[in-house]
Amino acid sequence: MTIVTPVLKNALNYQELRSYTPISNLFFVSSVPEYGILEQLVSHLEVIETLPNNQSAYRKLFSTEKAICPVVNYMLEMMEENKCGILVLLDLRTAIDTVVRELLLNDLRSIGVEDKAFEYSYSSYEPLNRGVP
Repeated sequence: MTIVTPVLKNALNYQELRSYTPISNLFFVSSVPEYGILEQLVSHLEVIETLPNNQSAYRKLFSTEKAICPVVNYMLEMMEENKCGILVLLDLRTAIDTVVRELLLNDLRSIGVEDKAFEYSYSSYEPLNRGVP
């Protein structure tokens, strides 16, 4: 459950509904269990040695700089050899809508994640069908 608080936008008419911005505590409430799930999942993936060596997200003692250095080094080597290179960066935050849920479930099962853990973490993942004007 979440609490939505209407906050009046700057210098607008307080009697009109469109003058308010909805502020929700949902992000904080949902981030607490997600953090615990993330810690357990990363720990499990490290134990079964599934994470690639160059995977730096969500791992202790790994940083953005550590992830970028090999990429920059590779591009510099290509330039020294008069070769052409291209770097494509994707925004994966928007990619979650394109995930085929059953394929993701099968991949998680194949690395030992049980159905109950998946159901708990994705039970509320449904397309948004309501909004605030």
